[in-house]
Amino acid sequence: MAKKIKIGHTGTLDPLATGLLILCTGKYTKKINQITLANKQYVAKISFGATTPSFDKETNFDANYPIEHIDIALINKTVKSFIGKQTQIPPSYSAKKNKRSKSIHIC
Repeated sequence: MAKKIKIGHTGTLDPLATGLLILCTGKYTKKINQITLANKQYVAKISFGATTPSFDKETNFDANYPIEHIDIALINKTVKSFIGKQTQIPPSYSAKKNKRSKSIHIC
């Protein structure tokens, strides 16, 4: 009989996500929280002027908006508003485990 080994991951289950997925096995599964909370850097490709019901590229665009007023100064100002503690409410397409929102901290 094969020995059962615990395994866990520290990343996303998003099928469109790319990058590094860290898997922890055995006693290292106890370090998942510590690894998940470590500083990270994210790179994003952003499209302006359209929305989707799932807030990502999993679904087709459902609305279009004008973008002529958007310039680099507005983008920089908006990016700064995301620094600090944020409360997220997952979209209905989310694989959320419960109905509570999740607080995150962005540096």
